[in-house]
Amino acid sequence: MSRPTYRVARPIAVKFVRSTNRRGHDMAKKPIIPESLKAWIEARRRFGLSHAHIQMARELGMNPKKLGKLDNDDQERWKAPLPDFIESIYLKGFGRTRPETVRTIEETAAARLAKKAERKARRAAERKAEPLAEPVIPDFREDGDERPD
Repeated sequence: MSRPTYRVARPIAVKFVRSTNRRGHDMAKKPIIPESLKAWIEARRRFGLSHAHIQMARELGMNPKKLGKLDNDDQERWKAPLPDFIESIYLKGFGRTRPETVRTIEETAAARLAKKAERKARRAAERKAEPLAEPVIPDFREDGDERPD
């Protein structure tokens, strides 16, 4: 049985942080990755999972810190290997064996940063465009319509 081919999302520019050493010299630039996604990168490395398996596990709502007890098929023979287990649950939940478009964690982080920057720029433009509203001073009449207490 041949494996189907999958479309991979176009690479997105990753934002980098400039870091310096103790003497103030520039070092290699590191990508900005949120803490919530770093756990998935560690799980991918630790359990030898592919980008597709990590994406499937994330879509299923799995916890990357709890994958170790699911990957214990060496000692507990009745358990399936972790990649097969993730694929079977994904098939039950979504009705397909793999995601249509596979995105890496780095691409997901870059997309989040781009979306955040776009939202920040849009809000700044809205703040600039809207005029300052003048304060409304209530008109207190003698007949008692709007009187302060």
